Amino acid sequence: FTALAVQSWALYAISISLIFSRLIFRRIMLGCYKKLQADDWVMMLLLLPYTASIVLANQVGTSQSAEERKFRYLLEEMQLVTLWLVKACLLVLYCRIFPVEYSFAQRWTLKGVSAFCCLSFLIVQVSLMLWCRPTADYWDMSTSNPQCTSYHSHTALTLAFDIPNIILIMILPVPFIPTPRRLLLAVLLILSTLVLVTGIVARASILQHSTLPSYLLWYTSESTLSIIFANLPFLTSFVVTAAPARIRHFSSQLALPQWPRSTRGSWAYNDATARSSPRTMRFD
Repeated sequence: FTALAVQSWALYAISISLIFSRLIFRRIMLGCYKKLQADDWVMMLLLLPYTASIVLANQVGTSQSAEERKFRYLLEEMQLVTLWLVKACLLVLYCRIFPVEYSFAQRWTLKGVSAFCCLSFLIVQVSLMLWCRPTADYWDMSTSNPQCTSYHSHTALTLAFDIPNIILIMILPVPFIPTPRRLLLAVLLILSTLVLVTGIVARASILQHSTLPSYLLWYTSESTLSIIFANLPFLTSFVVTAAPARIRHFSSQLALPQWPRSTRGSWAYNDATARSSPRTMRFD
């Protein structure tokens, strides 16, 4: 086994365990899988591109053949979709649980960040197709367009949009985490910093040595850390619910029991009450 195979599949096992732990916890709290909410379904959808990205990362190699170049192009697509689905999952969660009693400006901040995230994804996706035309030149061994083999311009543009997206999305929940949960806040800030660093290093590796596979180690780390960040609050809440008393006491410093348990009192609920009767939806 190569170092990439060991690392990527180990990280994959961790991510899948967290996702299924989240779904089991949500099943316990909501009563059935049919009651899973939008962010849960987004996380389930994320399994497809994330699994594909891990498989493709182990097939790319040095991109010296047409087949490997096809895998390289597909890997870039799956990596982008995975990372932006994590962002979408977090934004949907924030919309559902953030309380409405906060200021008008804070509500519009979330909407603005969501719009920026969506626009960024569209720009990055379109750029992937425009930098190398026709798209088939990405795996054409005789192409004369350096962007088709190096991905330099696309990588630089992706990095320019990914950094502000990560920073905005990772710091959005900070004002809503109760002060006693300092351990949770510290863990989330550390994870968000690691996500940012791995993303920067991965794309810096491509910009410096586009033909070397060293960026693959960072690609798998970036997507896995993003998934861990998105699922950590649910995992700690599950531990608080199911673990023995001594473990519950420690885990309570990580869980989010004071966040709203339903859409009542959240921005999403406030918008929906004008159109339909209220329905309670638990968060944890």
